[in-house]
Amino acid sequence: MDQENESLPLENSPPSSPSLHQLPTSVIGSPILLNKPPQEYSSSPLSSAPIIDENTPPPPPPKKKLKLLLPILLSLIILLLSASGVLAYLVVSDNIDIKNEKLENLVNSFVYKIPFVPKSPEYILNKSALAHQKLSRNSFDISLALSSNDFVQQLGSSDFEFQLKGYADFENLDKPRLSVNVDLTNQLSLEVRKVDETIYLKINKIPLFLSTYLGVDSSHLNSVMENWISYDSTPLNSEAKKNLPTPTSSALSESTNELIKNMLNEKVLPLITVSTETLDSVPTYRLSFVPTSEQLDEIIESLDSIYYSSQNPSTYKKLPEVKYSDMVKNFSVTIWINQKDYYINKSIITMNLLNTNTQSSYSPTPFTSQLSEAALAFVVKFSDYGLVKDIEIPSKSLTAEEYINMVMSASTFYQNPSPSTSNPTYLSPAYTPPTL
Repeated sequence: MDQENESLPLENSPPSSPSLHQLPTSVIGSPILLNKPPQEYSSSPLSSAPIIDENTPPPPPPKKKLKLLLPILLSLIILLLSASGVLAYLVVSDNIDIKNEKLENLVNSFVYKIPFVPKSPEYILNKSALAHQKLSRNSFDISLALSSNDFVQQLGSSDFEFQLKGYADFENLDKPRLSVNVDLTNQLSLEVRKVDETIYLKINKIPLFLSTYLGVDSSHLNSVMENWISYDSTPLNSEAKKNLPTPTSSALSESTNELIKNMLNEKVLPLITVSTETLDSVPTYRLSFVPTSEQLDEIIESLDSIYYSSQNPSTYKKLPEVKYSDMVKNFSVTIWINQKDYYINKSIITMNLLNTNTQSSYSPTPFTSQLSEAALAFVVKFSDYGLVKDIEIPSKSLTAEEYINMVMSASTFYQNPSPSTSNPTYLSPAYTPPTL
């Protein structure tokens, strides 16, 4: 009985303390606070916020959303740029008219600065015109060639050539500097130089028939032509010249120029083709204008109507009722413009001329009115843009009067006057003009 009582706990005895191995693991290692007041527990539910340990790494960012967002943004940007590029190109190619010249010029300037964008003829020509406005110095080579059987009787050859080659400096418009060689076929050769107010001229070669006409043999002629002729072109600077009004263009000429500009934009520019070509190791734009016979007639008739409407009908002679294409065949214009600075490097105009108008002396060009048929080529080449060159001044020169007297002294006509001549003023050294 006593043993059974000992094995059963007393009803009033306090509960025994749990042993160490009976405590939960969260309590092990923590100090046991004695006489700790009882804790009060809230009746509210436990918070749902997760318990983050300091040693636990942060969760990774949501990469999937960024991966989806970036392609969408890039697609929108590419779409907008593409649409803007297409719209801008449609504007510069005149497929869309925005009715605002300043805005259109701004769009053109922006689009054509993009590499590999094909340039329009209008843009290239406008850029070239602006570039040449800033220039005042360059070398040039201008030549004209004509071929016609009608030249054989006058020149002994079917070919006629003319060339101007030299350097010009117009930095000072009041005192331009110039050095030019002039060649007319292979019979006449001149040199012209201008520095400050003095013009210098040297005759290097004259046709044989002219020396025969002057009566000067070749030995004397060479000694004469070794000399330079000088001419002082200094103006008087009179009070009248100082008070000359500045010429102004009339409103009529301005309107005419505007009409011509519009006509060129409508009828000429659409016919110009642009390509790229390397000319003398320089990358250039090659602009070609090769109209058909009908297109050429339409352009000439439009120009004639514009000029006729701006002139006095009683004084302006309108073109005869003849098709221009009947007189001009194979007309073409080619211009090479530097891709870097838009300077003109070379231009060529070629055509075949037929004088089919038997009832009138009208001709497409004034110097071919007496030719039945001719082939014409006109070439202009420019180089040395902006380059300052020295122009050599002759160390000595003769006045025009002194030069003429030297020619007269070398002339056999002048040395041996004939009594039967009808021009004693020219031949007789003893001749004196009559007094008035």
